[in-house]
Amino acid sequence: METTAKNATNAYRLNLKEKILKTANTFFHSQGIKSVKMDDIAHHLTISKRTLYELYGNKEELLLACIKRGQEELSLHIQEMVNEGANIMEIFIELIAKKIETVNHIHPRYFTEINKYPSVMAYLDKKREENQANSESFFRKGVEEGYFLPDINFNIVVEISNNCVEHVMSSEMYNHYPLHEINRTITIVFVRGLCTEKGVKCIDQMLAKL
Repeated sequence: METTAKNATNAYRLNLKEKILKTANTFFHSQGIKSVKMDDIAHHLTISKRTLYELYGNKEELLLACIKRGQEELSLHIQEMVNEGANIMEIFIELIAKKIETVNHIHPRYFTEINKYPSVMAYLDKKREENQANSESFFRKGVEEGYFLPDINFNIVVEISNNCVEHVMSSEMYNHYPLHEINRTITIVFVRGLCTEKGVKCIDQMLAKL
């Protein structure tokens, strides 16, 4: 009986944490981070502020949990594609499409304000390093499958790509151009140039659907 009650409590807390993350993520993306208060989230979910703080100690902790959950969901999605036999270009295109789809729904303030949260930036820097370490084998596989040109230094590609994204954010380019237009332009000018004729065909098909 005691075990059943404990399991029920744990299930309730897990479900509540999921609801909090979903709500907070929507608020952060649509309004920016600074303007969102913990009170707003608690009120929207009709829970006490005390309950919210028991699960997430402060807004930075909640923001970090939202970002980690997004990364986990993307990783699971990509792993499912791999398990279903997707080729490297299908995965690459899906990653680009997911990124464009995501930024289309994020307020530009979000990208400026996220820099003010040290634990979040430390996590993102760590993920960036991990992605950079894995990217060379990813691109080499794309070369083997005939999608990417073989005579390219992909370490340079990754470094230029990271600098490009940082410039877009640091210069606040999104205040002058829609984010989806920025991403589409980067894809056409930058990513398309890495591709063989076979890869270009896949990229163009993807862009036509966006």
